[in-house]
Amino acid sequence: MTDEMGQLLVINIIKEWSKVYINQVFFLENKGNVWQYEVEFSQPKDAKPIPIGTAKIYFSVIDL
Repeated sequence: MTDEMGQLLVINIIKEWSKVYINQVFFLENKGNVWQYEVEFSQPKDAKPIPIGTAKIYFSVIDL
């Protein structure tokens, strides 16, 4: 597995969660067969393009 393959897996999981929030997926690190990712969700608005708060979700993908 590569970090890009794991990132696509995470993207496929979160794409159905919400159409209101935008998100970015970041590869963090690989520890053996565990690939770690961070997804940051935010909701920018036209009047305030930099959101006040964000939510971060962490994923661990295990390559068996």
